[in-house]
Amino acid sequence: MIIGVVLVFLITFLKLPLKLNFFLRLKHGLD
Repeated sequence: MIIGVVLVFLITFLKLPLKLNFFLRLKHGLD
């Protein structure tokens, strides 16, 4: 159970910078 929570936390932590980078790239592209 603890391993599952850690896994979800890691996936969210890794996906967050990718989404942020995509958003910044999209904003930069629109400018």
